[in-house]
Amino acid sequence: MTIHPLGRITRLLGTHRTARRATTALAVLGLVLAPAGIASAAPSAVPASVPGAILQSASFTFNTMDDDKDFDTQLRLEVLDNQNRVVGITNGTFGQFKDQTQNGPFPLRIRGGITEASLVGGHLDVLITPNGNDTWKFDGEVDLGFDSDFQFTSIGRTVLSQSNRELRLPLDIF
Repeated sequence: MTIHPLGRITRLLGTHRTARRATTALAVLGLVLAPAGIASAAPSAVPASVPGAILQSASFTFNTMDDDKDFDTQLRLEVLDNQNRVVGITNGTFGQFKDQTQNGPFPLRIRGGITEASLVGGHLDVLITPNGNDTWKFDGEVDLGFDSDFQFTSIGRTVLSQSNRELRLPLDIF
């Protein structure tokens, strides 16, 4: 599993390059303004986790690389809490995911009353059921929207196929 260190900033700004530039600019600005005491007054770019926050939404977005997902391959996406209970799910074929394309976001149906604290230690499952042979190479992210903030977990380069059908990743909850 690869979790990009600029993940949260990237989510806010759109691309890793933009996030890197913004992070560098903020760091330089902090160094310049710190002697004057101004840097400490700057708001945080990403809200802190609130343990009692309630899950409002969940979605997956995939970036297909150089091997597509066939139009008839079944895809099941799940978010599970720290007690291994499914708290968000979607499934379907969703059509073909062509090479070098972004697919999603795919919203998940979520259970009510799920707290952010119950997801610490939880995980994500991506499962495929190909109709015959299919190899799908992708990366992506899962966005979790809470009533007070958002969290997301990056999915590093992954290969799923008829002989390797499941990916399980820990949730990246801060």
